Amino acid sequence: MYKYLVQALLAFLILFSPAVANADDTACSAESEVDSLYALLQKGGTHADSLLLMQNIYDLTQEKSLKVNILKSIYSVANAEADSVVRATTLVHLANALQKNVPMLKTVSAAMDSLPDNSRKKEGKLFVEMLITDAMIASDTLSASAIIDSLAEQFRRAPANDPYARAGQLFAFCRRLSGATTGELLEQYYRQLENVVESVPMPTGAVRNLIYTRGAHLFTANGNFGKAIEIDKKMLALIDSLVATYAANGRPFRKHEPARYFCYTRLLSNYKGLSNNERTAYYNRILNLAKVNPDIAADLKNNERAHIYYYMSTGEWKKAIEAIKRQVDKPNNKKYRLQYLQALYEASEKTGDKQTQLEAAVELNKILTDKITKGSEQRYRELQIIYEMNKLQVENANLQASCRHDGFKNLKQVYIVVGVSLVALLALIFSLLAQNRKIRKMSARQQKATERLRSERNELQGAQRGLIEAREEAKKADRLKTDFINNMSHEVKTPLAAIVEYSRLIVDCIPGEKSKYLNRFADIIELNARLVLTIMNDVLDIASLEHGQMTVEKQPVSADMICKLALANVFENNKSSKPDVKIIYEPGDADFKIDTDMQRVCQVLMNLLSNAEKFTDKGSITLGYCLDDVRDVVEFYVADTGIGIPKGTEETIFDRFRQLDASAPGCGLGLYVSRLLATLLGGTVRVDTSYHGGARFVFTIPV
Repeated sequence: MYKYLVQALLAFLILFSPAVANADDTACSAESEVDSLYALLQKGGTHADSLLLMQNIYDLTQEKSLKVNILKSIYSVANAEADSVVRATTLVHLANALQKNVPMLKTVSAAMDSLPDNSRKKEGKLFVEMLITDAMIASDTLSASAIIDSLAEQFRRAPANDPYARAGQLFAFCRRLSGATTGELLEQYYRQLENVVESVPMPTGAVRNLIYTRGAHLFTANGNFGKAIEIDKKMLALIDSLVATYAANGRPFRKHEPARYFCYTRLLSNYKGLSNNERTAYYNRILNLAKVNPDIAADLKNNERAHIYYYMSTGEWKKAIEAIKRQVDKPNNKKYRLQYLQALYEASEKTGDKQTQLEAAVELNKILTDKITKGSEQRYRELQIIYEMNKLQVENANLQASCRHDGFKNLKQVYIVVGVSLVALLALIFSLLAQNRKIRKMSARQQKATERLRSERNELQGAQRGLIEAREEAKKADRLKTDFINNMSHEVKTPLAAIVEYSRLIVDCIPGEKSKYLNRFADIIELNARLVLTIMNDVLDIASLEHGQMTVEKQPVSADMICKLALANVFENNKSSKPDVKIIYEPGDADFKIDTDMQRVCQVLMNLLSNAEKFTDKGSITLGYCLDDVRDVVEFYVADTGIGIPKGTEETIFDRFRQLDASAPGCGLGLYVSRLLATLLGGTVRVDTSYHGGARFVFTIPV
């Protein structure tokens, strides 16, 4: 019998092996593991070996329908071999996979009845009954009477002295109660349920997993950070225990990363109750999980909850604001909207972002107003439930009193029960009233903050309009300045040219001996005229570059030609005006064409060469170029043996009107214009900080 079952399962797995192998295209190692498990299963062996191989194939399978079929086959083999442990574990997995299918869950529950009577069976039976309860109870709001009726029915069906039955009663009650309230009353009963579940053996961990997950969500939503953190830490301990158990049983492929990921994310959502070390540790664990699990990486990218909580906990307010704005309006984040808006309000307040703070405050007001209304309704329902429960307790006490025929003693017991219930009821009423006052005060403060933010927004909008008007005036003044500079440049160039020409004409008309004396003054006039023209050209270039009016006309041009043209424009006959300075040209290994604007490239090189001559009194000035094939760029360089660039000023020298030597000619615009032109050409200009014995500038542009 066993042999035929294994053969049937093997045939089934081979038939659908593509679905298994391709369930996760990113997990090549998982595919190879599945293939190797098929091979081992075909070889046969003991029933224990075959069952373990089937369970490992199940752990590696991703497709839900295929997983269910594999579980059914495993259960059939385990049933034939009377392996109650595998049967119980398989039925729990099967129930978990069929959570919404009540008829199938009832079939699983019936199969549980055939197992030996031990803690594994009791836990499995309880887990299945919880899933059936969960699926059958509607999410609609229930009346207090309906909730109490269901509780009474539970008490009639099963004795409360059995902890497993008691856990089932409490779960059903909490599930129905959650339809009426999510407040302190529900928290109280979830604590009771947690205590009962932890008081009995739970070998598979399925029940505790379900209770811890529900409880963590409840306490987190209610802002009870301490309790939520406590439960999630228990959840992590449970996961560690399950990992160790599965590994010891030869099942290393069982996936627990998603459970850890959601647990760490919930812990981070309660960051106000965590230490700095805990926040960092949990966040790093999430990032590490995302590196090894593609599904977690995708969820972390699409739902940035972990990032948001971590940014808020570390005070990275701007990052938090950006992430919240991307997430807050997504439909799947509706249940986190209040938490996100509160974080957005806090972060925008810290950064002084009044507009975002106002928008968050307006949305918070709406939610808090609705919360107050719903909170009042919930408290009313809680009082009704407590009243009905007190009635039920009194009726039970009276019933016990009549059965025992001990009137006086049981009457006293009734009075005690009623008295304790009334005290508990009064305490809850005072607690609810205090909480209600607290929420109303918070809403009032929120309303005042909103009004204050509206006022500040109006002031900011007024200031913004003033700034816009001032900006327009500044633009107008800037245009007038540019027009004035353009007109003045044209008016100045012509007289300067005339002064230079007439000074030369005068020198030429004077006899030889006197002309030598006057020639020195003519040179001074020409030098200063060139200096004034250079300044005027630089100012015009700056105006054009800063206003985006300068255009680039690209065409193929020789790198060697550009360099020779720049040298010819700066140095007459390739010689410096300073006798102790030598001009050196270092062409590359081979000439090549560059698709660029020759005039603008020449202008940058001329500025660099002129700058080098200005600060070099002895030694050499070198111009060269080389091709970088890797980056597909050409590097021009101008090196000198002058005074050099002081450390720490390598960037400031590119500021306009910045000069290292105030006594040097010029007004400090050459390097500023050069960097603007380089940017326009898609390149860069920088100081080579590794060069010593002078200065070396590197000008890089794309080929």
